[in-house]
Amino acid sequence: MNEKENEQNRIAESELVETLQNLNKYREKIAQMKPEDFRPTGEYFQIEGTTFQLKMSPEATRGDLLYFLSYIRDLVKRKLRTVSSEEEDKLKEKTNMNHYTGNITPGMDIIFVFGSNPEGKHGAGSAKVALQKFGAKYGKGDGLHGQSYALITTEMRKGWPRITLEQITDNVRRLYEVARKMPDKRFMVAYRNQPDQRTLCGYTGAQMMKCFLSAGDIPDNIWFSEEWYKAMNSKPNKTNQ
Repeated sequence: MNEKENEQNRIAESELVETLQNLNKYREKIAQMKPEDFRPTGEYFQIEGTTFQLKMSPEATRGDLLYFLSYIRDLVKRKLRTVSSEEEDKLKEKTNMNHYTGNITPGMDIIFVFGSNPEGKHGAGSAKVALQKFGAKYGKGDGLHGQSYALITTEMRKGWPRITLEQITDNVRRLYEVARKMPDKRFMVAYRNQPDQRTLCGYTGAQMMKCFLSAGDIPDNIWFSEEWYKAMNSKPNKTNQ
């Protein structure tokens, strides 16, 4: 490959990176809207810096647009296979994670994701908050209930083996699958502990972060706390310890 072709490839990669970054910024802007505030006009939506134009019908919902943006984002990511691993990691840090600041508050599009146990004994920590404010059900330890999602991370029954990190990673994969089917909802992961701090399930923040990072592509509507976002993007990445 000659120097001219190399330069053309670098330009193409740069344009794809910029396109993906702009898609994610636009999607985040739409995701932060309240569903009742979304009003498609039937006009073209121009995403600055890219060649994409989105034509919305008057009947379209915010969820329709979020789903379409996720689809386009996946297409662009497939074209980035030639980007070096260093560039890809840098891109992922900048565009692939949404985050929130402070405490999670109830809202029409909010799903509160908390650590749970198979028996659904929601008596402490974020599980107690989910029970009191987000519609979690006592005795229901897994999946969607009200505006909450119970993620099994610990075992409280005597004589039963501990929930392993591999099992938690599998449970996170299931969470991601559910989130992809509900693009109009924001799944807010309630963990805010530092990498060296242990959660109520006994694992450190770093170990738990690695479960979320190892479970596959993170859906656009998964939101992490500012504390986790900073830790997962730190250099060196403490979650690799």
